[in-house]
Amino acid sequence: MGLAVALPILGLTFFALIFCYSQWKTVESMRHTVQLTGFSRSVSELVHELQVERGRTAAFIGSGKSAQAGSQLETQSRRADQFRSNFISAADDFAGQLTTDLQREHVQHARSSLQALDAHRERVRRENLPVPQAVGPYTEVINRLITLIADEATLVGDADLAGALQGLLQLTYAKEAAGLERARGSAVLASGAINDTAHEALIALNSQQQQMLSNYRSAMSDDWTSVLDRLEESATSQRISDIRENLHRAGYDGQLPDVTSNEWFDLTTSRIEQMMDITDAVSEHILAVATEKQNNLTMVVWAVVAGSVLLTLLTIVVSYVLVSSIVKPMASITNSLDELSKGATDLKIAGTDRGDEIGVLARAARQFMEMSRQREALMRQNSENEQKALVERRQVLDRMAHEVKEATHATVSKIVVTAEDLASNADSMRTRLSDASSNASKANQATSESLDGTQRASDLADELNAAIAEVAESIMRGDKMARDTVQLAVDSRQTVEELDEATQQIGDFVRVITELAEQTNLLALNATIESARAGEHGKGFAVVASEIKQLASQTNTSATQITERVGQIQSRTRTAVDAINRISSSIEQLGGVTSSVAAAVEEQRASTDSFTGFLNSNRAAIEDVARQVADLTRITQETADSATTMARQVDDMTSASRSANEEIPEIVQRAVAAADNRGAPRTKTDQAVTVTQNNASRQAVLKDVSTSGARLDQPSRGRFNVTLPDHMGTVNAQTAWSSDTESGVKFDENLSGNLMERLIAMAKKDSAA
Repeated sequence: MGLAVALPILGLTFFALIFCYSQWKTVESMRHTVQLTGFSRSVSELVHELQVERGRTAAFIGSGKSAQAGSQLETQSRRADQFRSNFISAADDFAGQLTTDLQREHVQHARSSLQALDAHRERVRRENLPVPQAVGPYTEVINRLITLIADEATLVGDADLAGALQGLLQLTYAKEAAGLERARGSAVLASGAINDTAHEALIALNSQQQQMLSNYRSAMSDDWTSVLDRLEESATSQRISDIRENLHRAGYDGQLPDVTSNEWFDLTTSRIEQMMDITDAVSEHILAVATEKQNNLTMVVWAVVAGSVLLTLLTIVVSYVLVSSIVKPMASITNSLDELSKGATDLKIAGTDRGDEIGVLARAARQFMEMSRQREALMRQNSENEQKALVERRQVLDRMAHEVKEATHATVSKIVVTAEDLASNADSMRTRLSDASSNASKANQATSESLDGTQRASDLADELNAAIAEVAESIMRGDKMARDTVQLAVDSRQTVEELDEATQQIGDFVRVITELAEQTNLLALNATIESARAGEHGKGFAVVASEIKQLASQTNTSATQITERVGQIQSRTRTAVDAINRISSSIEQLGGVTSSVAAAVEEQRASTDSFTGFLNSNRAAIEDVARQVADLTRITQETADSATTMARQVDDMTSASRSANEEIPEIVQRAVAAADNRGAPRTKTDQAVTVTQNNASRQAVLKDVSTSGARLDQPSRGRFNVTLPDHMGTVNAQTAWSSDTESGVKFDENLSGNLMERLIAMAKKDSAA
């Protein structure tokens, strides 16, 4: 019970410690972020000073190493050394917080480059180095320092601070590009000329600045981008933008802006210093945010620690109260319930007088105990009633078996006598049916011969009918052909008459054509007269009139010929009409004769059909008689077969009745023996056992046995012990039923599988012997 209470407390304490540890790790991470922010500021300041020194170096080289430029360079170098010392002192702590070898290598390279800077300064003063070679080492060390800021951004776990550091890095890159632009511009203006390399470098540096400033705007909030916008809109930035455009154009036309190297340097330096001010402000902002988050997280950690301690103490107090007021009474009630489940009914249950849920549970346990007592009493009463019912049922079953045996013997005896009489009658009926089947077969043969004669007569009548039908059909075809010919003649006459009418119409058309030809001839004559009057002017008209006259003459000639031919066609057409009329009259007479012949043939065919119908009816009647005789023969044979089958079945029934007379009593006896209300199948054993009851022992035979009970060869009552053979042990049993000769017993506990196997093995061994 104490463990059940302690586990939640330990779990709560464990999770509180884990949470506090995670918060503490966050505080430590924020503390490191604060340190890194301070380091990034020292790096930005050193980068700025080195950028100024790089610009002064470019101006010094561009001015031909003038004394003024040299003095300015010396002053800037000493200033840069101060910031270099600050960086070197902070670099060791920064290197210890780095997580990769590459980042630690970046710190080592930056320190090496700073240490080599003194030797490079001497070379700048002594040797005549070109501007790229003079400012190259500054650019290299500046890039390595900016890489440290990029490494620092990867170490910050807070998203807000990481974004601010990324903006600081982009602004530093932009300031570096501005510093390189300052150096390049100073060199160009100091030399008074610009070449392609310088021109391309200035354009590229301006593009880099714009890109880096755009990245800064993306990483920072609107407040910080507005600060940058004010810088870009200032007069200094606008002046630098104008000079920058002139320098870019000078790369194409060679005309440099009217600006001195020092003026350009001062303007760009002022802008870079303003960018440095923004960088310092961003660094201070990052440091302030990191410090604030560190303080807030520290307060949260201490608050969580205090809350966890208070919650743990409160949990301990509440757990103690629960153990005292709930857990202990619950344990007591649980123990009581456990005892009740084992059968105890005389327990004293504590807590029944309480008014809370524990009291309800205790009273329920007490009620359960009372119900258990009542249940045991009812079980004992039910057991006694069941024993009485089993004995009574066994007695009823025995009486029923005896009555069934007597009734079966009487009934089956009557069935056997009846079956024997039925078998005798079946034999007599089978003999008479055999005689009837023989007579039916003879009648069937005579009917078949009569049917054959009738069939031959019917076939001859069918042939005669077919011949008459062919003659009638031929006459009908001749009559039809005559009628078709008459119709063709009528059609031909109509066609010829239509042809006669058409020739008459053609004659009318020819008369019209003749009249037109005559009128045309008159017109041609008038035209000839008019052309003669016209003289030379009418010659052409005269030729046309001549042609028209000839055409009219030819038309008149053709019309005359057509009239003659049409007259001949009309004469022949009238002759054809007369001939067709005579043919039609002859064919109609022939059709009348054909119709008379067809009617006579039809009467002959009707008489033949009547005779054929009579023969078919006679044949159908004979066939029906033949079928009835055949059916009678088949029914007689089937009845005889059925009588034979019935006789055989009567014999089988007699045998089955005698078997039933012997088997039904045995079946009833087995059913009575099986109605012992057993829960498992029994195995026949016939093993000797010892029955001990009331300190008295007697021998008995175990007739059959199952895992739950057995059957003894003697009556028994009540409870007793049964000692199994071959030292298999003793089992407690009680009587389930009992008769005058045997009894059934039920074991208090089921026999094990091993005991059953040994008993079965012994029974098999005795049977084999």
